Amino acid sequence: MVGFRRKTEKERQKEEDRETMQNIIRKYEKGATFPKEERIDKSKVISREYRVFKEEEAEAKEKFSIYETLCNLSYKIAEIDPGVKTKKKFQGIIRFSGLRVTPGGIVSFAVFSTLLLFLAALLFIMLVPFSLPLLGIILILAAPFAFGYLAYNYPANYANVVRIKTGGELVMGILYIIVYMRSTPNFEGAIRYAAENVSGKLSRDLKKVLWNVEVGEYTSVEDSLTAYTMQWRAYNKEFIESIQLVRESMMEMVPERREMLLDKAIDIVLKGTDEKMKRYSRDLETPVMVIHGLGIMLPVLGMIVFPLISIFLSEDITGLIYYLFFGYDVFLPLLVYYFMKRTLDKRPATHTGIDISNHPGFAEKNDLVLKLGDRQYFLPVWPFALAVTLAGLLVAGGLYRTFAGADMSGANLFVRFIASPMLHSIIAVISLAAGLAVYFWATSFQKTAIRGEIISIESEFEDALFALGNRLHGGTPVEVALAEAYEDTKQLTISGLFNVSLKNINMLSMTFKQSLFDERYGALRLYPSKLIITIMKSIAEAVDKGTKAASLTMLTISRYLRDIHTTQEKIEDILSSTVSSMKFQAYVLVPVISGVVVAISQLILVMLTSLGGSFSMLSGATVDGGFGGLNPMDMIGFSSAIPSEVLQLIVGIYVIEILILLGMFANRIYAGIDYVSEHDSLWKILLGGIAVYVLVIAVVSLIFMPLISVATTIV
Repeated sequence: MVGFRRKTEKERQKEEDRETMQNIIRKYEKGATFPKEERIDKSKVISREYRVFKEEEAEAKEKFSIYETLCNLSYKIAEIDPGVKTKKKFQGIIRFSGLRVTPGGIVSFAVFSTLLLFLAALLFIMLVPFSLPLLGIILILAAPFAFGYLAYNYPANYANVVRIKTGGELVMGILYIIVYMRSTPNFEGAIRYAAENVSGKLSRDLKKVLWNVEVGEYTSVEDSLTAYTMQWRAYNKEFIESIQLVRESMMEMVPERREMLLDKAIDIVLKGTDEKMKRYSRDLETPVMVIHGLGIMLPVLGMIVFPLISIFLSEDITGLIYYLFFGYDVFLPLLVYYFMKRTLDKRPATHTGIDISNHPGFAEKNDLVLKLGDRQYFLPVWPFALAVTLAGLLVAGGLYRTFAGADMSGANLFVRFIASPMLHSIIAVISLAAGLAVYFWATSFQKTAIRGEIISIESEFEDALFALGNRLHGGTPVEVALAEAYEDTKQLTISGLFNVSLKNINMLSMTFKQSLFDERYGALRLYPSKLIITIMKSIAEAVDKGTKAASLTMLTISRYLRDIHTTQEKIEDILSSTVSSMKFQAYVLVPVISGVVVAISQLILVMLTSLGGSFSMLSGATVDGGFGGLNPMDMIGFSSAIPSEVLQLIVGIYVIEILILLGMFANRIYAGIDYVSEHDSLWKILLGGIAVYVLVIAVVSLIFMPLISVATTIV
């Protein structure tokens, strides 16, 4: 039996060796005989960076934007050569922004859309069944050229938005590179670490930097990154200088010198951001004065002549209402927006907005989360906002139709108030503002609460990190350092991170990394901050190398975070006066002046109506007298004057538009493009501004209306 067993083992070994050799021979024979037919398992030879990059690229290509689709379609219909100079300009913009268009497609779409819309405008003017005023014809014919101008300049505007958004990520990108380099001085690994932890365009760009090396377009990551940083040469030279210092640190053999260069790299970015924002703040004075004076104050003060225009020129100017509506509700807001956009385009990027996408209660930009039990439903907000607006408009329209033409001479004060066309007009304005306020509130209140939590724990994170780093500095074991750091920071919310991690280590026998990142019990599940998660990844890696290395990493990162926080506070202080001025205009100045103007216009019309009645009685009583039976008010086109409720509607819409523009301008100066904080401020400004506007109309009318009644009675 024993001999049989040995023979079987030998035979089995020989068979395995023979099978292995046959597989090797078969592989090479196949490769030699059919080299073009050989199938390669791509998952084994394609790098992880490339797979991730291609997956994200495929997701991005799943759906072209409307602009990209129209540009590509226009180029197929009519290929227009943009010229060498224009082509070069657009190529740089396209490369930076990532738009999937060509220079020829941009020009083709701008020209083609202008011609097509101009022909449509001519056809509309010829076929419309009623006569159009001259202003209407001019506007209809000018609209196609305005659209073509916007289509032509859209890539540059889009690239600027990308610059502002991505520029805020650059500081965090440098931070992550330096954090990695301090623990592991490997430049390629640092770029990979940053690419995985930043978001948006910068993440895709850094992944492409790595992929360009994989495919042999560049021989090293350093060369590939240098080529990429040239895109930022005109926008952020400090970023290029920081990358250069990081590269130089690789050549330093002395650790102290290397760490000094890394510290200097992040200092350059932060100081550069601070200096650029100081210059921008100084340059803001003139644009803000122009926007405040020419765009807001003069038009609002010009409303005072509305009553006179409506009375004395209403018969001479056909369609005066349309001129006023276009001037105040279309042209002026567009002009103010243009000046604001020009000012915001020059704003330097400051910092990355708070990323709340990791929070379980996060909803998309235009949605809200409805929780029913353990389930979450994501609902679009716009139907609720539209319902509020339509309900208000239906109430205003119903009241107007009910009381239109009714004799209110014998009605009591409350009925006359309900029947007032001015009230119906004000309800219409309130309904528009309320619908917009509901939209802005519903899209921001949940996200604002989430972000408030994350801001709170991130502001405490640097102190907690410093406490843990101090405890680890003397070679203390991690679990002991966690317990001591928890006691040091017990008053902070972030201290729970140490407590949960310590329990996982002691009760579940987890490693430090597992105690943080375990899918079921990890402490970071309770702290969904992308910044904290990213930093703790680096710290967990440093702990594996020893407590002293981890301590130095924590103390250094804590200092970096404090420097970033200090720089941001300086920027907020620099911009605070400008932002306060904008908010004062939105909450007080514009609503008060507009409300006074509307109330005065109503009072003037009421006064002239009363005077007209008094003069009619006087002229009837003195037919043989000096007046000769003539009413002096008949010399004025009073009967065709624009009603005060229509003027109020025009002014009210203008106030809503200006409040939104002021809110957007103030928020984007202060925080850049941040839709959560923007929507959160807009609903407050709308409700506050419109409330002041309506209150001023009511107070001024109540104060002066009795005086007018007394004055006309005396006459």
